[in-house]
Amino acid sequence: MDELIILLRERNIPETTIKRLEEDKIDVSVLLLMTDDQMKSYFPSYGDRLAVMGFCRRQEREPGKRTCRKSKLFERLKSKLTKRQKPDNSQTETQNTTKKHSQRIVRKIEMGWMHHDGQGFVQMRAKKGGGTRKLSVPKEWKRKELIEEAICLFFPNGKNSHGSISEFELDLTNYQEVSLDAESTVGEMYNASKLTMMRFYLTTKKVEKEVETESEEEMSDQMEDFHSNNQDQSLPSTSSGMNDFFPSEMDVIYVDSPVNDTASPFHSTEDHVAEDDLNVSFQSSLVTLPDYLDSSNVVTVLTGDIIGIDEQNLDDTLPLSPEPIAPQTKILVVHRGQIFSELIAHFCDETLTHTQSEVEVKLLLPNGQFEMGHDVGGVFRDCLSEFWQEFYDQCTLGNSFKVPFLRHDFGKEKWESVARIILFGWKKEKYLPIKLAPVILQQAIQGSVKSDLIENFLKYVSENECAVLESCRTDFCSADQEELLETLDNYSCRKIPTDENFKQILEELAHKTLIQEPAYVL
Repeated sequence: MDELIILLRERNIPETTIKRLEEDKIDVSVLLLMTDDQMKSYFPSYGDRLAVMGFCRRQEREPGKRTCRKSKLFERLKSKLTKRQKPDNSQTETQNTTKKHSQRIVRKIEMGWMHHDGQGFVQMRAKKGGGTRKLSVPKEWKRKELIEEAICLFFPNGKNSHGSISEFELDLTNYQEVSLDAESTVGEMYNASKLTMMRFYLTTKKVEKEVETESEEEMSDQMEDFHSNNQDQSLPSTSSGMNDFFPSEMDVIYVDSPVNDTASPFHSTEDHVAEDDLNVSFQSSLVTLPDYLDSSNVVTVLTGDIIGIDEQNLDDTLPLSPEPIAPQTKILVVHRGQIFSELIAHFCDETLTHTQSEVEVKLLLPNGQFEMGHDVGGVFRDCLSEFWQEFYDQCTLGNSFKVPFLRHDFGKEKWESVARIILFGWKKEKYLPIKLAPVILQQAIQGSVKSDLIENFLKYVSENECAVLESCRTDFCSADQEELLETLDNYSCRKIPTDENFKQILEELAHKTLIQEPAYVL
């Protein structure tokens, strides 16, 4: 009976049932004579009944082995009771492991090299001097030390096949291609990310040297003469100077940058004109009084003869029945190096995409002078090219295909401005930002996606992650499972991948990354 009780306790039979068996004096011989219905009153579980009947039959067939069996059962029961009394060793082992990690003075990392090819950053392969290097570095190392170590790896003796290290702008990013904080240590980054292996990338970009051409020098001399002459001339002379920059056959609206109040040829700190000298009238179908000292950043310049009159007689010169207004040209002024913020500020005005007026762009150099060139498409395309490159760097994530992400300083107004820039660039110059993932534009314009989400996602992830995912698509069983789990964890996967569900997981992650996360932006 003792052996039977031990068996029942091993199977977690309730103590009340065991007491009933003892009170009813049910032993092995009685159990062998019971029917299944009779045993059900003691053991409701069918598995428990099978185990008890099997035990009883073995006891009947092998009475000589009862003593050995009994001792083994007692030993097993004793070991179970001992385990219950001992404290949980798993927590202690975890603490010991954590303590070991905290006592390390070095951590293993992976280092790669990404070079800007004019379109975006591309990871350099080993045959081009790049590749993924594994090394152990002190936990206290920061961004500066990591960059120095990366230079030694990829630019031995300060140069490689791409050029000297002095020709590049250097930066260091993490596995998400985000620049590292200068004060964060390797140990702190491991603690924050909880990754088993961290990867860093040295990024290089060619430094563009500004070369001032002879034409720019001539333009600079002409602008200086223009400013000096205006100081000694009356308003009619100033008006004729404006015609050197704009055609005289149409009205021109000059729209200065809403972001920067840098001096322009029409509102210069050197060309200070007294308010009393502005009492003029224009013999034209549309009469607008310009104010060079107005703070509105908008100056309207009208063609026609300029005749100085008294302010009190101004009303007598206005026509009684105005004629139809001729088309106007709006000129957007942006500063080289600040095109991203200034173009967004300009296109916050939704009328720019609906106006019948011609819109042109002029670029101002840091010295406050216009770049040489007329906007017949090329200047605006140059402006758009710089805008979208800055947009990719500041507002998107991804490798070959880019996906916009939410920024706390980008609200509804700014995202709508970006949309107007896309629309205006397409209508005016057939210009589209082709590095944006096609599914982004499809979802924003049509409200649905027709392109392959997985193909877009594979071009969004890094090259190493793409190689891991592609190998799993081809042959899941032979792929590196550890790398796969690490890659899926980077995108917050909540399922264990198998050969059967891997495609579904990939589609779900692609939809979450490309459609759900940028939903507000779209």
